[in-house]
Amino acid sequence: MGKKTIKIESFSKNYSDALGYTVQIFKGISFDIEVGKVSTILAPNGSGKSTLLKTIAGIEEDTFKTDGKRTFIPTKPSSFPWLNVSENITFNLKNFDDNVLKNIIKFVGLEGYEDHFPNNDSVGFRFRISLARAIINDPELILIDESIKTISLKRKLDLYGLLRKVSSKKGIPILYSTSSISEAIRLSDKIIFIDQMPPKIVSTNTILIDEESRMDEKNNFNISDYFTEKEISIFSNSLI
Repeated sequence: MGKKTIKIESFSKNYSDALGYTVQIFKGISFDIEVGKVSTILAPNGSGKSTLLKTIAGIEEDTFKTDGKRTFIPTKPSSFPWLNVSENITFNLKNFDDNVLKNIIKFVGLEGYEDHFPNNDSVGFRFRISLARAIINDPELILIDESIKTISLKRKLDLYGLLRKVSSKKGIPILYSTSSISEAIRLSDKIIFIDQMPPKIVSTNTILIDEESRMDEKNNFNISDYFTEKEISIFSNSLI
């Protein structure tokens, strides 16, 4: 990839409401995404997290210009039930290396399920398919929109560990979005907290926790270790 950081600089976005009035969603949003790290947008529901991620990914109007490929994983599972796991992962790819596919399937924990059709499988299973599809496209950035928020903590921890391995072992940075403080702390190397009305960056916090502690289900992290009293007061009004 070559890049050490991906810069989001002075991003602003407006839209017209049903009455024709111009509403500003974002104004002057700037932050860096470090290669080999997991960065998380922590923001209340309805603050425009999905819009921000889609715009950075290049699938919204007024997108960021980039020479690299960016892959967006939406909130709802995006696997196709009429395709098996391997076909889902390679969907829309004209050329791919079978050995690369095999290694990615093993990496995301789907070895042995190559010919399985994911019709009514769990959100976590289908998320692994989406993640494998993202990896095989060799993007400069993977953006994930609260895709695992509905599953149990125990299964989430497995996926948190997997996402951290994608960033550290594969060298693909992750930009995740959530409204959960505890999820952001467990998963992230850096948290970008965006308040609502109007959305603006309140703080950017580096999270230094060893991997074993992150994945210990018994750990309940003390928010005050990572955020100021002012930030916590904002959280208490808008986040969980």
